[in-house]
Amino acid sequence: MTAYLQGQEAMPRVEIIEYCAAFLLNSKDWDYLRSLPNSKSGHIKIASIMANVCKDLPNTNSRNLARDVWSAVAALFTVNFQQKRTSGGMVTTMHRESTQVYLPRPKFLDFICKIREEVVLSVLISCIAKMYNILKDHSLKEVFLDYIYLWPSAAPALVNPTSMDIHIVEGVLTTVLAHSMLVHPSHTSWLRTQADLFYSNGQYASALNFYLEIGIVCSNFFLEPVPKSIYTDQVYRRMIKCVSYLKCHTQEAVLCQFLEEVDYQTAFKALQEKNSYDAVETYYDFIWDTAILEFLTNFHVKRSEPDKKNHAVS
Repeated sequence: MTAYLQGQEAMPRVEIIEYCAAFLLNSKDWDYLRSLPNSKSGHIKIASIMANVCKDLPNTNSRNLARDVWSAVAALFTVNFQQKRTSGGMVTTMHRESTQVYLPRPKFLDFICKIREEVVLSVLISCIAKMYNILKDHSLKEVFLDYIYLWPSAAPALVNPTSMDIHIVEGVLTTVLAHSMLVHPSHTSWLRTQADLFYSNGQYASALNFYLEIGIVCSNFFLEPVPKSIYTDQVYRRMIKCVSYLKCHTQEAVLCQFLEEVDYQTAFKALQEKNSYDAVETYYDFIWDTAILEFLTNFHVKRSEPDKKNHAVS
């Protein structure tokens, strides 16, 4: 690293600089990274701006420093469209990545996959997730992110949102999440982001799997209550939506009880569904709300189902 910074003739290979930058981030040597002069190395530049933010977290001044991270990451997803007329008179459109990037997207991902430091990965996931939410532009399908106060809240913060492909943003977010959870598999915030990403794309079985994994991690396999800060009303409603799409309607009714205000309308509707792909009355043992039990008992009496009625009241 010293040879590189002093411009000596025997310059280290790019791979050496990359590993040095990753090592400094992983060892939390923020001060050294921040003290580095302007560098031509994309790896050093990225490490330096990440160190600027991570050093000052959770101070409010971090938001000003995070602008460099936001700009660097946004450049990865910006595609310039250029039209060119061929000799035959046909107009073709050429796609070019932004020239403002510190590293091409594949090399950026290779570099990030060498990072193991939790705060660095959290800041990066947060940044990409925020861009995804802005491009998705659907309040009911936003994904969770830490450090939300670091980032701008609207589309104008992206230089040109129309030149950014949400599928590329999603692909990079998925890659970074997969690497991060491989390094820290029990990180609840990342699990939540991954669950929400699946939910946002209508992959309800996968989303439910991750929502349950969050609960497992936070409760020692449900031997303890899951903190309300983890299983919020929003999480429960998304779990309810997941089991509804999977046609597990009895589970849907059970989950309605966990909301701050029990959603009786959804629970009653779910229990009246003709086709339910779960164990149905086996889940009656997990219904404790008296209003739902009374509805269930009356429902089976009307349908002349004494065995199921007895199971509900037993």
